[in-house]
Amino acid sequence: GNTTAHDLFHAFADADSDARAAGLWSYFHHLGTWWQYRHLPNVLLLHFGNLKKDPAAEIKRIADFIDVSLSDEELAGIVERTDIKYMKQHSKEILGPMFDVFFKQADNSSGGNKFINKGTNGRWKDEISESESAAYLLTAQERLGPEATKFLTDGIMTLKGDAGKDEL
Repeated sequence: GNTTAHDLFHAFADADSDARAAGLWSYFHHLGTWWQYRHLPNVLLLHFGNLKKDPAAEIKRIADFIDVSLSDEELAGIVERTDIKYMKQHSKEILGPMFDVFFKQADNSSGGNKFINKGTNGRWKDEISESESAAYLLTAQERLGPEATKFLTDGIMTLKGDAGKDEL
């Protein structure tokens, strides 16, 4: 049969599943594994919401992490070129020609342009019910602990505390 977004969500959020049946790997396991190493000097966790809220600050944080100095002009150029509108306009240059071959749209529009989707955060709120959202948060709390769940939902990170329950 046809798999719906709700079917995928339930496979993904089910505490007893790592969503392999839906062709997905468990995000809880992925985040839980990396969460326990967040304090190490060679690990940097990023949250998409923070990148959307203040791209310049997050790009500067990445540059600092990899010990790269950026001039104001370089930082502005990176912010411009990582903006979703720029990336959609330049998808062929960014992704290469094969994306148009493999992701060609029925209307013959650029597949790469479609692959670079909307660049928004929180679209899930329009797709799942309040009860599904509550079940997801409960599973996150159970599998990750409160601090990693706070990072998952709000992008707020602590360096000490629970390591997450869903470790290797």
